Amino acid sequence: MNKHSLKGLLKTLIVLISQNNDLLEKLIREYNNSPFLTSSESNPDIFLNTKEVCMMLKCSSVTLWKLRRDKKIRFLKFDKNIRFRQSDVVQFITQNS
Repeated sequence: MNKHSLKGLLKTLIVLISQNNDLLEKLIREYNNSPFLTSSESNPDIFLNTKEVCMMLKCSSVTLWKLRRDKKIRFLKFDKNIRFRQSDVVQFITQNS
């Protein structure tokens, strides 16, 4: 299995198992630490949860919710789970600093 098919498979699995938050968290951690990803590939696809993004932005979850509501920061929704790509968060910080 090559790294591109593995990457696609992992993304599909994340969507399919989003009902089980513990398993989703484990899969995201494993995906982010995958040995098949090169360093240039790994940064854009690191998924962060709300708490991690709040720590990066030094803001409350309510402020982050308002940023999402106003479409000022990009996010992904897997069923009821909200995730942010690390690259999108870094881009937001860069554009708003």
